[in-house]
Amino acid sequence: MRLLLRRALAAAAILLSSAALASAQEGYVHELAPNFYSFGQGNAHSMFMVTDEGVAVFETFNTGHSQAMLAAIREVTDLPIRYAFHTHNHWDHSSGGQVFLDEGAQTVMHRFADEYLEANPGPDTTRASVVWEGEQTEFTLGSGFITRT
Repeated sequence: MRLLLRRALAAAAILLSSAALASAQEGYVHELAPNFYSFGQGNAHSMFMVTDEGVAVFETFNTGHSQAMLAAIREVTDLPIRYAFHTHNHWDHSSGGQVFLDEGAQTVMHRFADEYLEANPGPDTTRASVVWEGEQTEFTLGSGFITRT
């Protein structure tokens, strides 16, 4: 009887772990505020904002994450992706931009991050198509605006 119970508990643990892993690989979307979403997959968390003129993406991580996020965005809207913002120069956060470049988006990062990634490219990084300088800049997208500091 104990052996049967142990086997049943082990099987349940495997099934629950498999379901959690599949869910983490697929990702999730939460609407945090009207038209402002969080997307997560495994330990990677990104955001996207939908406006009447298109979508802005924040934190692309890598190609797999970006592809899953693009699919999640397409579940929310078919508006064009206009911007993919890279928050900093760590290649494990600023890879995957090519997915959004292929969608017609501009990838955006600070000059220091762009220069660092040029000198120290990661396995999946691309150069920014828009580079900004200084302590702050703003981007307008439809009725929304993004301030980068």
